Amino acid sequence: MNKLVIVGCGWLGEQLFAHFEELGLLQDWQWYATRRQFTAPAQLPDKVRRLSWLGEQDSADLASCLQDAVWLVAISPGRDRQAYQASLQQVVHCASAWQCRQLLLCSSTGVYSQLAGDVNELSVPVRSNSRVAGLLAAEQLVLEYPSSTVLRLAGLFGEERHPGRFCKSGQLAGAELPVNLVHSHQVAVSIAAWLTQPSPHQIINVVHPEHPTKQQFYPAAARLYGIEPPMFVPADEPARCVDSIVPSAQVWPSLLQYLQNIKNL
Repeated sequence: MNKLVIVGCGWLGEQLFAHFEELGLLQDWQWYATRRQFTAPAQLPDKVRRLSWLGEQDSADLASCLQDAVWLVAISPGRDRQAYQASLQQVVHCASAWQCRQLLLCSSTGVYSQLAGDVNELSVPVRSNSRVAGLLAAEQLVLEYPSSTVLRLAGLFGEERHPGRFCKSGQLAGAELPVNLVHSHQVAVSIAAWLTQPSPHQIINVVHPEHPTKQQFYPAAARLYGIEPPMFVPADEPARCVDSIVPSAQVWPSLLQYLQNIKNL
């Protein structure tokens, strides 16, 4: 039977499993979620088996669950880049030892920071930027695995992660800048499609095709979030629209529809 393991199953992992269950995706797969510890109640479907992993004293039973499975690495980079890199190195080592079938990394379209205009997977990142360099180093670690794919996710939003929260300070930079966002529903549907019909591309951007300006998007997001629209100050970065060379067969709800359907702010 096919097996999917979400490594570092936090907010994104919980959202993905919830969408899989709701939409009837990958139902003939076994689902596993790993964290260092499941200390708090996790919002996971009943069929997800929870595994406390990435560490020492891994059991034979744990190895059997992870062996010959697709691993989706959803570990957040956080502020400690060295710790993130070390975690990924351990993941890749275990993937090799336990014969992982395919390794997928949830990376970020932040690799295109400092670029301007229309960008996609063929665009050359600005490696002199420290954050970009860190993301690229992490991607390279995973891409060295024989069967691997990097998913560069745009700014994530969904249940319990409403874009209106970015307006809490009362101001945002760059009214004219386009937004590059993706709803967790889009990520789930895209991942399920790629797992059932593998893509030849090793690096794939996952982003909503709409790119309204911040001025068009965030006042509406703020109102739906229940706060006052933000004031805008001059932009602190170049304007860019992130798209993908990988065609999507899906017709997505609009960004506004996604916003209106968020129940848990």
